[in-house]
Amino acid sequence: MATWNSTFQLVILLVFINQSTLSLLRLKKCELSGSISKVPWGNLPDLFLLDLSSNKLSGNVPDSLGYLGNLRSLNLRDNSIVGPLPTSIGNLSRLEDLDLSLNMMDGIIPESIGKLANLYSLNLEGNSWKGVITENHLQNLTKLEHLYLSSKSKSLVFNVKQDWMESFSLYTLEIIDCQLGPAFPSWLRTQGPLPLWSNSKAISLKSNLISGPIPLNIGHEMTKLIGLELSKNVLNGSIPPSMTEMKDLLFLDLSSNYLSRAIPPNWQSLKRLNYMDLSNNSLSGGIPRSICSLPSLEWLKLSNNNLSEELSLSLQDCTAGLSYLDLGGNRFFGTIPPIVENLFNMSYLGLRSNMLIGDIPEQFCQFPNLHILDLAHNNLPGAIPRCLGNLEALKSMVTYNGSAKSPYLSLSFTEHLEMVVKGRQKEYFQTFNDPSIYEGNAYLYGLPLTSNCSAADLGDAKDKNDEASSEKFWLYVGTAMGFIIGFWSICGTLINKRSWRRAYFMFLDETKDRLYVIIAVSVARFKRMAALARI
Repeated sequence: MATWNSTFQLVILLVFINQSTLSLLRLKKCELSGSISKVPWGNLPDLFLLDLSSNKLSGNVPDSLGYLGNLRSLNLRDNSIVGPLPTSIGNLSRLEDLDLSLNMMDGIIPESIGKLANLYSLNLEGNSWKGVITENHLQNLTKLEHLYLSSKSKSLVFNVKQDWMESFSLYTLEIIDCQLGPAFPSWLRTQGPLPLWSNSKAISLKSNLISGPIPLNIGHEMTKLIGLELSKNVLNGSIPPSMTEMKDLLFLDLSSNYLSRAIPPNWQSLKRLNYMDLSNNSLSGGIPRSICSLPSLEWLKLSNNNLSEELSLSLQDCTAGLSYLDLGGNRFFGTIPPIVENLFNMSYLGLRSNMLIGDIPEQFCQFPNLHILDLAHNNLPGAIPRCLGNLEALKSMVTYNGSAKSPYLSLSFTEHLEMVVKGRQKEYFQTFNDPSIYEGNAYLYGLPLTSNCSAADLGDAKDKNDEASSEKFWLYVGTAMGFIIGFWSICGTLINKRSWRRAYFMFLDETKDRLYVIIAVSVARFKRMAALARI
């Protein structure tokens, strides 16, 4: 498909199209720019699908979009659209799919959106909404199956009563960076039945300040769940053992909470689990063998906890499918075992800030996909294996991307490589282009340094280095000789001359007596003054 650089070309295109027959307009990723409000949308009454996602469109959503009465799908995702959502959106009575995510829209979401009785998917995430979502926004959305909502301004309150929420059969519920009002179902504070979530496939309630423990019966009630994300809240207590019975679970993220105690055992029923993140909690104990042996597990992130176990025991049952493993910031001890056989596909291995000892195994050199290796802040002696320099993936400067296999949640994540040099942190190997990090290395040359190499340069550098070393040597010799001469010129004279020695010690005695008299007189004077003050 041809690419247009502005909406002006799109307007011209629409003028020459037989407008009465145009039913589908899909211009995704076409580098379109300009204001969306300048397009005469009212001239397209038969439009069935409008997809302008992943462009550079700006401006407000125009009221004229509300005249497209036959529209079934409206996708304006990933643009630079600003302003509020017009109330005319409620006129799109046949709309089934509405996606306005990843824009710059703000203001209050109009209650007229609750008139879209045929809507089954509503995605409003990644904007800066404000105000309160109530039952009026959902009053007629009885067919709604997928709801995605977030606010970058964190000024949106989701306050829909429980009886209203239970009237839906939501397969996907994603509410992120919002404020959950008091009317929101207190599902995390109950141990009884959870009817609202019984049919749910994916739930994400990240960054909502949800407190309290996770219900003990969560695994028994949410049997159909494939994705659960509760990260960046204030959850406490332990991980319920019933979670190990969620046989369809693909994605589990409980990171950045206050969860404690040991990780439950017996995860072997979760044959489909692809991603697990329990990092940034206060979990203790070791890694259950049943986790590391899961056949579909690719990502395991347990960093920044209080886990403690001999590392070789933790890794002995890990499967070859595991490509991302982060155990940093714990108390794992022992040596790093040769783990080539069972972790051959490893791309990211993080073991920093533990209590590991011994050498860095040369078996790491047999990991063809190893992209990031982090062994900082341990007790590893010896040299870094030279063969690591031959790993092409380790030399790559690209961002490390990954995604879990879920058709419901946006389960993509990015890891970046950091390098700390002289107390400063730099990303994606860009630190190598900073000449200042090479200061103090007289024989380095070539880019990014401005100096070039020649035999004369090397000779001059060597002479200067020898001269500096010679100056330091004679400075130390002179200092030592001065101390020796000064010490013995005084002490030696006192030892050999009796008259000088007697005069010296008499002087010390007289000085001591004078100090005693001065102190005694001062104390007596102070006592007299204190007595007069009392009179």
